[in-house]
Amino acid sequence: MPVYSQGQVVVSLRSFKKAGAGPRYDHPAALSSERVARILASVQVEEFSLFKWRNEGVLLVADDVAQLAPKLAEGLRKAAPDQWVYFSVRNVPRYLTLGAVRFSDGIAFVKEGKLNLVFDNIGYVENVDTSPSKLDPRDAMTSQSVRLTARAPDALGAAPPLVRGDRWLGHERTNWLVFDLGSPAAPGPPPAVTAPAAAPAATAAPAAASAPGNAAPAVPQDPAERLRKLKSLLDQGLISADEYEKKRQEILKGL
Repeated sequence: MPVYSQGQVVVSLRSFKKAGAGPRYDHPAALSSERVARILASVQVEEFSLFKWRNEGVLLVADDVAQLAPKLAEGLRKAAPDQWVYFSVRNVPRYLTLGAVRFSDGIAFVKEGKLNLVFDNIGYVENVDTSPSKLDPRDAMTSQSVRLTARAPDALGAAPPLVRGDRWLGHERTNWLVFDLGSPAAPGPPPAVTAPAAAPAATAAPAAASAPGNAAPAVPQDPAERLRKLKSLLDQGLISADEYEKKRQEILKGL
């Protein structure tokens, strides 16, 4: 069942052919596109070479995340308990030529309060525009030299635990990440503490930090977060396509 297919992004709902043949999920699941974006942006690729694991950077670039996150969140809201959400994204890395593109796809589902992302192709470089996979990536053979990680402060993911005899989790999975949705999406401010009333003599002068000249400098906002917020404004119809593109180019020039 298609949810979205435009340009480089495809999102659809899938299930086992025989009703009731597969597991049941916590669907429909309500996740904000902002939280899905933080999770997708946290996924990184590691490759084993020269006898050690080396980080190869993020799997999905900012533009991919901005396009995919709202549609993936929509798919999770529409999915039935026996359906998972298939997604795919293509992009053309700047260092590739001759029309080659980088292709990643997989499935997403929520179970026991956790978002599961299972990838089939992980940044696969292709020279032809192939059709989306019809296989369940949980049945795919996983590479021993490539694995996924997610260690961002506001989106920690890890491989699923081993389950002896399980069809999918009976062996180590390097293409599968699990995110606990019960934990806060980002660290919140410390709880307010009511201090006892100070004696009149103790209130001699305001704290130095409150003086205008001592205000802490503003921290520049992450470009990826700015792009995600900008795309969210476009999706909500709060800005026009021209305004979106003009501001997007402005952010990219500042990288």
